[in-house]
Amino acid sequence: SLPPKPIMKFVLLALAAATASAAPINTHFHQRMSIRNLKSFSFTDCAPSSAPIHANLSISPDPVVLPGNVSGSASLGVVGNLSSPIKAEVKLEKKEGVWIKIPCVKSIGSCTYDDLCTLLEKIPLQPDGTCPKPLPSLGIPCRCPIPSFRVALPPTSAYANVTLPGLADGDYKASLSLTGSSGAQIGCAQLEFSLASK
Repeated sequence: SLPPKPIMKFVLLALAAATASAAPINTHFHQRMSIRNLKSFSFTDCAPSSAPIHANLSISPDPVVLPGNVSGSASLGVVGNLSSPIKAEVKLEKKEGVWIKIPCVKSIGSCTYDDLCTLLEKIPLQPDGTCPKPLPSLGIPCRCPIPSFRVALPPTSAYANVTLPGLADGDYKASLSLTGSSGAQIGCAQLEFSLASK
């Protein structure tokens, strides 16, 4: 079995990268060094039961103080070989009285990516040709076709040295829909959370 804390750190980094992509273009420097409260976090796997990709993520406490200790569990599984093209549609919104869709700017925001496989090709490999750490130890591939795999993180605690500096305070929600070469949905996730500076 895989050690849980390295997986937890990988999950936290992935979450930070994903939520940072929701940032409005105009942010303030004073927020970069502030302590943040991440609250009302929810993750929903919205894919049909027949879809080959399923995921789950939960974190606590509520609110999570960043930087600070975070507890959580996560899982990601793929069934079958997924080949190119894998289309991804991302919708990011921030609540400003009503939900405002954040536009796609330089491939960040509410964007459509025609083929995730081409993006994976841009990930530099290690000298021995393997995926960058910690992906190999987690059993997560970084090239298509994507084979079947499953990684699971039992309830674990770790220190999150992140503040999500690219995000202004407020309420956010995001959705991700993946479709395969046949046009059928192969994965779906929805994320909601709020940020507030202390």
